[in-house]
Formats: sequence, structure tokens, C-alpha cells
Amino acid sequence: MVRTLAGGAAALATAPLVPAPLAAQSPAPARASTAARAAIADVTITDVRTYMLRKAIVIEVVSSAGISGWGESSPNNRDLVATFIRSAMRAQVVGRRAWDAEPIWDDLFFTHLDLGPSGVLPYAIAGIDIAMWDLRGRLAGLPVHKLIGGARRDRVRAYGSFGVDGGRRMTAAQAGERAARFVARGFTAVKLRMQLRERDVDPYPDPTFAYAQAVRRAVGDGVELIVDINGGYTPARAIEMGRRLAGELGVRYFEEPVSSQVPEALRQVVEALDLHVISGEKEYTRWQHRDVIDRAGVDLLNPDVIKCGGITEARKIAALAQATSRRIVPHNTRPTLGTAATLHFAASLPNLGPFMEFPDVDDFTDLLAVLPVGGTFRDGHLDVPQGAGLGIEVDAARVRRAVVS
Repeated sequence: MVRTLAGGAAALATAPLVPAPLAAQSPAPARASTAARAAIADVTITDVRTYMLRKAIVIEVVSSAGISGWGESSPNNRDLVATFIRSAMRAQVVGRRAWDAEPIWDDLFFTHLDLGPSGVLPYAIAGIDIAMWDLRGRLAGLPVHKLIGGARRDRVRAYGSFGVDGGRRMTAAQAGERAARFVARGFTAVKLRMQLRERDVDPYPDPTFAYAQAVRRAVGDGVELIVDINGGYTPARAIEMGRRLAGELGVRYFEEPVSSQVPEALRQVVEALDLHVISGEKEYTRWQHRDVIDRAGVDLLNPDVIKCGGITEARKIAALAQATSRRIVPHNTRPTLGTAATLHFAASLPNLGPFMEFPDVDDFTDLLAVLPVGGTFRDGHLDVPQGAGLGIEVDAARVRRAVVS
């Protein structure tokens, strides 16, 4: 299990982090408390390690206090992310103080910005940043949400999410069965990810309505239905389909109906439909989300903490959204560390939307044999972890045994 105190951090084990009232203190306890705080402040990073697991890439940040923090990055092209961290970013982090969240983030991002602000750069930063927040929480003995602004809620409504790969992964009937399984587990909202993609825009025949109809029949009218096109429509087709989904199936949330590369096309859809249009999972920085807000006009943004540079950057995106009267509906396709990080982020938000995403745990049996689920699900909600750091315990030995090449 992750150690809480060891080695050079012995002072932390014997002295309180918050001193008792001054009148009740003797000089010795006061000095011990000061020493303990100084010891925490001076903790540095001694290593950054990456582990490629089935359907995941996990990052461990090791500290001079003998405590590790754990994070997760998007698994898209794990080899590239791992290589980036090992060959470039590790050296930028080792030796730094554990509390330097902003300076470390800025150094990692701006040093490598010439490679582009999207994809592998924010992915790699996200894994390190989340691990650093987990470490800080463990050092302080506090959950991450208390370090990033405090909890406005102790649980977050979750929608169950699954993808059909444009109809290739499963039939419409099977999609209905998958959605019904979420509802049987207590979910009150389900997202159908069509995964049409930009490579085959406006497919013909188009499977979307048939799949959405099968899902609606399977879950009934009382369950919220979100339909995610994954960028596979032109504006005209998105408007046509959006109206049909809303009018015939009661769909209220329409995600990424057109390519995220063309915010002006997204604005056409937003202005034409009486629907909540969601976008932002492929925008990885505050600057890119500013463009989605200004040029596309969506009212719901869905940044993903394991893609957008971690909790540090996600907080800036959320602040930008709040300043423009937008809400955040966190994108989240990882059930373990990614879910825990998302829950802490969501717990602190003044402008959280109606729900966050949670994947089908049945798709992650191998991963869940190594790492625990990032939050307890009950009554359609995920409980925000209350333990130190991310609030879930990682068995380092088990992670190392599970590494795949």
C-alpha cells in the first residue's frame, strides 16, 4: 500500500500539522509543530515513474518523504506519453518542491509548447499533475478537494457511458441492453457514444437514430439520455438529427455533434437547436476552451482532467466557464484514478453541471483487478473520496506486477 510517512519524514509522524492554541502549548511542542511544517514544505520529488497497464497508463511521483502520489493519463498512445514523461518531463520535476503546482505546470507546458498544445503534451502533464495533487494531499493528511477550494458537495450525479463504434461494436438491441444494465445499477442518466468521428462525416446509412431509439425503449422515459456523435456530422446533418432526437426521443443533451476543429460550425448547431450542446473533451487548455466559448457559444463544457493537463489546468477552465456563465460536465472514461481526480475537481466547482461521466466497469475487469474504483456509486451518484490525497489506496507492488509491454 502507499506509505503515509517514512524515512526523513519522521518529524511528520510525531508533530501535529496544526498547532494547539498557543496558551496551551509548551515551547517544545511549538518547536515540533514548526519543524513539522517546515519538513512538509521542504519535501521534494525524487522520481517520476510510468506504468503501462491494460487500458491505462499510471504515473507515480515519489517524494523525499517516502510518500508517493499517483496519477493517470489518457491511454491514447500510451507509449508516446510514457516516452515523453521519461525522456523530457521527469528531469524537469525531480528535485522540485512538491508544493510548486503552478511553477511545475508552467515549466512543463511552456517548455514543450512548440510541439503543440494538444494531445500528448497535456496528456503527459495531466498524469504528473494529478499524482502531485495526490502527493500533496497525503503530505497534508487532507483530501484533494480541500486543497483546491473545499467541497461544495460530497457526491456527484453520474451518467453511465458506453460506445458503439459507429454500430460496429454492437447491435442496436445490444446497445439497449447495455443501457438497461446501467439503469438496473441505479443510474438515472445514460450516454450513448456513437463514435462516428470526422473520418467518415455524415455516414449513410446513419445508425444514430436507430441506436438512440433502442436505448430509449430499453431505459424508459424517466432516464436522461445523452447522445454523443463524436464529431461525425456536418452542421446541417447535426441540426437535422438533433431536432429528431429531441422531438421523438426526448433527448436534451447533444455532445460534440460536429468536429471540434471548427468552432464556427458548432455555433451553427448551438444557435439552431433548443438543446444543451456539450463540447470540450478535445480542448486541452484554457485558451482552447476560451475559443469554444467565444466562437462556438456552447453552455456546457466537458474538459477531461486526465487529458487537459490535470487538476491544475481544469480549475482554470472551470473559472473561465464560470466567468462566462457556463457549467462544467466533466468528461471521464477511466473508472479508477481518473474518476477519483474528477470527483475531487467536481466537488470543488461552483458551476458544476447536472452530472459527470462514468464508464461501464465491465469494460475494465483487468484494470480493476489492479486498481480500486475511484468512487463509491450509490443512488445514481458517486461519493467523493474523503481520504488523504485522491482518497484511494494504490498497491504499488500490484501495479508493477501488472505492467504490460
